[in-house]
Amino acid sequence: MLYSIENDQIVEFNQHQVEYLYSRYVPDNSLIVPDGKTIQGSSIPDYIKSVIFDDAQNSVDVEAHAKEIHLDIPHYFVSGSYNYHQDPPNDPRILYFPFWAVWSSQQNPKFSSTAKIHQFSCLNGRLRPHRNLLYLELSKRHWFTDMIFTFGNQDHRDDTLSNWQLTPEENTAFWHLPLRVTWIDTDATVGIDVGTDHPAFHEAYINIVTETNFDISKQMLSEKSFKPIITRQLFVLLASPGAVRFLRAIGIDTFDDFVDHSYDSIIDNRERFNAVLAEIDRLAAIDFAPIYNQIKPRLEKNSLYLSSQEFRDQFPLRFD
Repeated sequence: MLYSIENDQIVEFNQHQVEYLYSRYVPDNSLIVPDGKTIQGSSIPDYIKSVIFDDAQNSVDVEAHAKEIHLDIPHYFVSGSYNYHQDPPNDPRILYFPFWAVWSSQQNPKFSSTAKIHQFSCLNGRLRPHRNLLYLELSKRHWFTDMIFTFGNQDHRDDTLSNWQLTPEENTAFWHLPLRVTWIDTDATVGIDVGTDHPAFHEAYINIVTETNFDISKQMLSEKSFKPIITRQLFVLLASPGAVRFLRAIGIDTFDDFVDHSYDSIIDNRERFNAVLAEIDRLAAIDFAPIYNQIKPRLEKNSLYLSSQEFRDQFPLRFD
């Protein structure tokens, strides 16, 4: 039996939770505590034999979190930060596990024979500075209305993840743009956009991924980066530096012969953003119809590999 916390109450883990993935890894009678939350040892019932702090689904400073927590029973902190991929943490309680890579690998996406009719697609939910600025800049392109673009399908919370902001002029211009709302019923049931039924994944050659995190201090990929891979698209990542390097390291074909991912090594947020935008402009001028037919076997191989046990086996999650 596994347990989680809902509304500050310990409840039985159920298979409808996205986090049910952990049921394949964690010991029985474990309590899974999400998103950097703390818990007092005195509030843990006797039937709980270990505590798993799930810091792998969102950007959590896992090392700071670990310093706050000291319990008398076995406890671990699971981090999805890809800077741990080749540089393991010093604290043995911190375990590296790229949650969304493994989660995406175990989905069963639908593939479509629909012809590609758009060069780009880009889905955006919650407001973030890098997403807002991309919308502002893309809206100036003459081909903008020919791409699949959505914005604002989630509630508008204050962004606490970014260490950089738009200029006052950029903010003013952004808020004069319409926020287009698009939602998929099957996605809404889980509260986040985890599905791949959207035309953005089947009718466009290139997916512009606007990750949750953009700062170097929050190096983690969500399901957003894996959906175009599993649905056989090319992609450009508006993400933290090192994201594309991480994908290469775990065996993903990033199609460097067609997409210039040199932006991935740029640390400064504004400079990296500008480099991504320049690459989007370059790709916009290319006819990808013949290229797509040429690289389709590689796209299919990428998708099959991401869905394979071989892919998942490189991310063991073991508890002492």
